[in-house]
Amino acid sequence: MADNYMNSTYPGVAGSYANPWSMQQKIPQNAYGLTCVLIQDENEVRSYPVAAGTSVFLMCLPQGKFWIKSTNTSGIPEPVRAFSFSEIIPETTPKVSDNSNYVTKKEFDELKKLIEDLVK
Repeated sequence: MADNYMNSTYPGVAGSYANPWSMQQKIPQNAYGLTCVLIQDENEVRSYPVAAGTSVFLMCLPQGKFWIKSTNTSGIPEPVRAFSFSEIIPETTPKVSDNSNYVTKKEFDELKKLIEDLVK
């Protein structure tokens, strides 16, 4: 019975101990080599490891910020770029509250008639 347990078909399990290296989830990268990771605060930005020649997109939704952390091909870190989320509010047409700058159709017609009389 112990032999069956040791020869388990579960990947990454040897006996009752799990292999932490085989259990790690791989983070997918897009075609640009940029990985997106959700974090909780700025301390995680400083401590997050970045492989040589890659960039990581770190997002902190509670703070409304995101960072791009990169290294060159030699593994030397580049400056971390920080950004802030802001809501995009669509522009609305300005509301006219003061009608004193506009003329009515009646006033325009009166002015038009007055100018026509002066021109004759």
